[in-house]
Amino acid sequence: MTTNTSEPALTLAGPADVLAAVPYLVGFHPADSLIVVGLAQGQVKVAVRWNLPFPSGTLAPLRHLWEREGVDRVIVVGYGPGGQVTPAVDEARSLAAEAGVAVDEALRAHEGRYWSYVCDLPQCCPPQGMPYDPSTSRVAAEATVRGLVALPDRRSLERTIAPATGPVRLAMRRATADAVAEARAGLAACGDADAFASAFVSAGLTRVHTALTAHAAGDRVDDATAARLGLDLTLIRVRDEAWTLTDPTHLGLWKDLTRRLEPRFVPPAASLFAMACWRGGDSTLATIALERALTIDPAYSMANLLMHALQCLLSPDMLSGRLPTPAELDTAMGPAHAAWLLPLLSTLDEDDHPSATFEEDHPPAFEEDHPPAFEEDRPPAGRQKRHDRAVTEDRGRSALGERDRLPSALGERDRLPAASEERAHPQSTGERQRQPQAAAQKDRAQAA
Repeated sequence: MTTNTSEPALTLAGPADVLAAVPYLVGFHPADSLIVVGLAQGQVKVAVRWNLPFPSGTLAPLRHLWEREGVDRVIVVGYGPGGQVTPAVDEARSLAAEAGVAVDEALRAHEGRYWSYVCDLPQCCPPQGMPYDPSTSRVAAEATVRGLVALPDRRSLERTIAPATGPVRLAMRRATADAVAEARAGLAACGDADAFASAFVSAGLTRVHTALTAHAAGDRVDDATAARLGLDLTLIRVRDEAWTLTDPTHLGLWKDLTRRLEPRFVPPAASLFAMACWRGGDSTLATIALERALTIDPAYSMANLLMHALQCLLSPDMLSGRLPTPAELDTAMGPAHAAWLLPLLSTLDEDDHPSATFEEDHPPAFEEDHPPAFEEDRPPAGRQKRHDRAVTEDRGRSALGERDRLPSALGERDRLPAASEERAHPQSTGERQRQPQAAAQKDRAQAA
């Protein structure tokens, strides 16, 4: 089996090569996970990861994903003890059989050994498992030479967008306090709340566009501007325009703000960062960003909407032609008025919870390789916002249709399934640049 030689490729010649390649497909070395790699004509199209264990039926969205990406073969890999991995692998194989998709390999890896679910020949698949070391594999060496990275664990990937600490955090706290004081003073002095709202939105939109231009030129916004952007993005009209403009080139700005902003101002920036990641084909980092947003504000609608889309394995291409232009936002939302300020007022009235503030300086030590799973019947645990914050988010009347337009495109499920993460090949999104191509080559017959 050959790969497309026009782009970097990894050739996989057996189970050990598959296990060495998987960390580079998902971006880190997984544990307690199920990974399903979808291939079309011998090349990787998508790699999707779930936390284990998960409820029966969790993998149902895969069938639509396979159809959308033209997947004709899959590789299934589970990490963990047999009692945890086997039910998940069985569900994936059953779904593949129903969809007419061939299973090239199905493996379980645990404590330095692997077992195959599709081979029972003792000479190549002994009952006690086969030892393997991905760090010494030819595939790992090839991936490293080609600039591909596999972080030690998911926690390492989380750290890439962890809150800034030290002098950066202290400077941002001072800048945020100044921005909040300025906004409160302006509100207290204004004689016309509608006029104040109009001026605030106009200044916020200008600041967003200027910041995007500055980051595209390699510049970083200063603390005062970053703090004001945090306030600006609480207004749905400002956030929505940033949302409609989002593309992968905006990653730098939204990542920077996700790290620098004070906790209560993070959800909009983290959601915009997730949107840019998703559109760039990196759903793993998008999921991590959304977890950050929802831990701070479980009711934040943009984060919940995007998480739903990610967990249903939807393509960002579904938004093509659906996001309004700035002019259409103006038409749909009408002139700015005082009610637009409600989310800002609610946020200004809050103080960052002491525990959340402490975590900004001392990031929590998540259990290694055990990322928090989003359960189907409850939102992620975190600091609960005041009830009026959730209400004002709904009253913002987002022209993006979070309540009445996009959900129809996201399917009819209204609960969050178990967490999943998708890594898309550039050919599947037309945008992702760093995902490798790979070919899965079966050599069982020769080994037998």
